[in-house]
Amino acid sequence: RACTPARGTSPAPLRASREPVSFVALGDWGLDLDHGHDDGPRDDWDLGGVRKVAAFLGRTARSIGALFVLNVGDNFYQYGVQSAADPRWRTTFQELFGQETALTWYSMLGNHDYKGNLDYSAEPPRRRDPPGVGVEAEMNHTFLPSNRNWCLPAHNYTLRVAAPSFDVLVVVFDSQAVVRLDPDADSGAYDGPTVPAPEDQLRWLEDTLCDARRAARESASSASSASRPLWLVTAAHHPVVSAGTYFWKGVEQFRVMRERVGPVLDRCGVHLHLHGHDHVSEAFDLMRADGSATLQVGVGATAKTNGKINAASQADVDATYGAGKYVLRAAEARLAISTVSISAEEIQVVLRSPPSLAPAAPRLFEGTVPWRP
Repeated sequence: RACTPARGTSPAPLRASREPVSFVALGDWGLDLDHGHDDGPRDDWDLGGVRKVAAFLGRTARSIGALFVLNVGDNFYQYGVQSAADPRWRTTFQELFGQETALTWYSMLGNHDYKGNLDYSAEPPRRRDPPGVGVEAEMNHTFLPSNRNWCLPAHNYTLRVAAPSFDVLVVVFDSQAVVRLDPDADSGAYDGPTVPAPEDQLRWLEDTLCDARRAARESASSASSASRPLWLVTAAHHPVVSAGTYFWKGVEQFRVMRERVGPVLDRCGVHLHLHGHDHVSEAFDLMRADGSATLQVGVGATAKTNGKINAASQADVDATYGAGKYVLRAAEARLAISTVSISAEEIQVVLRSPPSLAPAAPRLFEGTVPWRP
């Protein structure tokens, strides 16, 4: 059955019977095993490697007792899907990743998913006329009777997890609808009736995060026995900052993520931000004035092998963005997934490659976020 009863509504809360609460995260995975589909060039895809990542995802999820999969977008390269029953649900999702675990995939949209909204046979590309294509198709698939584990009910939604002694709120937001503020954005892809306006999107994000933080602090200050710690996790396709290809390319292209989204994560006290897009596995501390930080972890290196590290050192980061803003924790152009384990005291995040692909160092990053109210 669907993870939520209707389009535009958030999934039902999850109840965890034990702690820590664990899940796996990945992104930029949506290649197609069927070479007959027009899904773009394959010279930067490691088909053998991504099969190993898919199998590793299943094994890892079982070994840590994962509650769900968090999918940060670019679900169907290169041009999205054309219906809720497109054959690529089978060839791209179920026959590769979906069959490795029965867990629900809480999903979001990336830039390649939006490309399904456009007809690339035209010059310039134009919006497709039939309804239910592209991003609409990905959301509609959630409600098909044949769907087993795909959950994408809206451009933005929240997932609340209740553990025995604390709560986790995962706030999923469509960052591609924010990036369209950039003048180079492919605006024709955003003409659908349900795509949020960028300013509305930013307002929703801040209201959702800061209202949740405010309610948790008020509950804690009331000395009520019902007061419970709240962990805030955000997930979107785009990073606030990156060490990869878009470290340079995105200095302007994704300026809106740094100037508009980053401050929201700061003001609302987000503990962890998970993203994809840059085809590298990376981690940053997004620093606050009081010395605390949001840990940002990039998991957009599940299928694409064209990732490139452009910020090889902290000096590179400081030279572009200014000292003290972002602390580079790790960055490698390597296929990987992330595991996240949350207790009442900390969040532990590990970026992991399949041992068959990285026998010498399957863990490329391991970091923690201590609890702070």
